[in-house]
Amino acid sequence: MEAEELFLGKFQAEGYRNSEGLTPTGSRDYFGQKEGFYHWDIEFETLKDGKSWLKQHSPDNPHGATPHLQIEPVKGPRLYIFWPR
Repeated sequence: MEAEELFLGKFQAEGYRNSEGLTPTGSRDYFGQKEGFYHWDIEFETLKDGKSWLKQHSPDNPHGATPHLQIEPVKGPRLYIFWPR
C-alpha cells in the first residue's frame, strides 16, 4: 500500500491540513495550533560532504536519509510513513 493511500484512508476525512513549505513554528503560527497537519518530505539536497539528505533536516536527524510522509495527529505521537529511495 502506498503512503498516500494510507494517509487518505486514515486521516483525509479528519480535516488534516497540508503544511508543505512551512516550518514547524510557521505551521503553528499560520494555523494557530500545533497538530492536525501533514507534509511530504521528499526533496533532497547535497550536503558539503557529498551526502544526499532531505531538505530542512539536520545531518544528525535519523530520518533525513529516507523520504517520508510526516503526520502531526490531533491525538497521539507524530507518525511517519517511510518508503525506499
